[in-house]
Amino acid sequence: MSESINLERITLDSVQQADARLLYSDDDFVVMNDFKDISTFRGAHVSSYVILFCKKGKTSFTYNHHEDHITKGECFVFVPGSIITDIMMSVDFEGIGVFLTQRLLQGLLHNDINIWNKVLYVEKQNKFVAFKSHGDNIPDYGKYWKIADENNNRPFAKQITLSIIHTFLLEMCSIFVDNEEKRGVKFSQEDHAMGKQSQVIFRRFVALLQQEKVKRHPVPYYAGLLNISAKYLTTIVRKESGKSVRNWICEAVDSDITYYLFNTNASIKEISSTLGFPNLSFFGKYVKDHFGHSPRVLRMQAKINKRKSNGTV
Repeated sequence: MSESINLERITLDSVQQADARLLYSDDDFVVMNDFKDISTFRGAHVSSYVILFCKKGKTSFTYNHHEDHITKGECFVFVPGSIITDIMMSVDFEGIGVFLTQRLLQGLLHNDINIWNKVLYVEKQNKFVAFKSHGDNIPDYGKYWKIADENNNRPFAKQITLSIIHTFLLEMCSIFVDNEEKRGVKFSQEDHAMGKQSQVIFRRFVALLQQEKVKRHPVPYYAGLLNISAKYLTTIVRKESGKSVRNWICEAVDSDITYYLFNTNASIKEISSTLGFPNLSFFGKYVKDHFGHSPRVLRMQAKINKRKSNGTV
């Protein structure tokens, strides 16, 4: 299957092997502040969490087929499995990129991981004004990363850098809660405590959904992987997210459909098969019902819109 846009799969290994200056790298995390070659990436399929903090300038991108950007003092969180294309950075852009495995993030935020999940997966808030307490000196937060840089080859370098990342994540959780409470979303004490079985199962369900190549499975399939009943999974997901399991599955399937239609030149028949649809006719009906157009028309419109955005039409 050939790609019409060469979407590179961004992993911690690929970042470590890239020709870029890294503040620190380890098995579970990478901290980068050199973005001079980022313009060479036309697109990326992210397999880890990526937290991009803008210290100066501006960067724009398309995140899961939605255009967005960040400027000085803003932060954007890319979740595993997301697609980033159309990356553009201003000539004066300066920033910090933190790449984290799910394992490390859950370990660092074990008491508050549900806050992280609620905002990113349920509320779907990815962009934040970060570190407002620094006022006009927002880039001063970079001094913490400078400490990591200066201690890169010294004893306890890993522990020092991890403590800085942990502080960064807790600051983000604080911003999450502050932003949500301003919107009228209240976080109870339970939201800050680990151990609720329903929260654990919900996190595992979201992770499973991200990892499955073929996501269009019935609810009992995911319940079976979690060793619980379909009814119990339905109750938990509704309680934790306000959406049904089927809604979560449909959103994930729709995201995969747009990825393959918009970012590859795989035939519609190949896409149908790859995503687990029983036949081409069923796939066409599903796409028409969910997007309002046939797969062929949807793909054609995406190409036209792409040319318009690039100024070639």
